[in-house]
Amino acid sequence: MIVVIAAVGALAVVPESTDPNPRPIDLVGTVLSVVAFTAITYGVISVPRDGWSSADALIGLGGGVVALALFLARQALTKHPMVTWRSCATPGSSAPVAPRLCSCSGSTACCSR
Repeated sequence: MIVVIAAVGALAVVPESTDPNPRPIDLVGTVLSVVAFTAITYGVISVPRDGWSSADALIGLGGGVVALALFLARQALTKHPMVTWRSCATPGSSAPVAPRLCSCSGSTACCSR
């Protein structure tokens, strides 16, 4: 419910992009990324309870990896990607990504216990 209120509030308060030709939202990419990270998080969370070889862990992690691969393929092929890989090739913009990713993963692991 909080997310719905925040989304409605953001639509009401946040001004439209200053870009005169804003890119369309990649709904397929958005769904794939949410499914990927949700499944991977669920798989990691289920490991302490059920073990690495449990169905929950394997299906969560495997499904998450497949969804992540589909997301990356989608981003490589779509006309308006959510993630532009050219920006990742620049050392100044790609270097900070790894610590942020580790920080988010660590926070997820700590909060899930």
